[in-house]
Amino acid sequence: MGPYPDVVLMDIRMPTLDGLEAARCIAQNEQLAAVKVVMLTTFDLDEYVYGALRVGATGFLTTLCGVAGGVWLPP
Repeated sequence: MGPYPDVVLMDIRMPTLDGLEAARCIAQNEQLAAVKVVMLTTFDLDEYVYGALRVGATGFLTTLCGVAGGVWLPP
C-alpha cells in the first residue's frame, strides 16, 4: 500500500490530456506500476478498446452498457 490508488477509472476522451495519453503516462511510471487503469467512454468503438489496451489499460467500460453488456475486463 502506498499513497496511490489501486484502480483509476478514466474517461478515454478528456480535454487537454486525453485518457489514452494519461493511461500511457501511468503505465510508464515505475511508481505507479501497480495501479490498474480502466477506461470509460460513451463510444463503443473497437479502435478505442485496442488503443486503451495498447497503452496499458487493464479494462474498458462503455457508459451505454446494460446488465449483460458493455464491460470488457481481461481474465
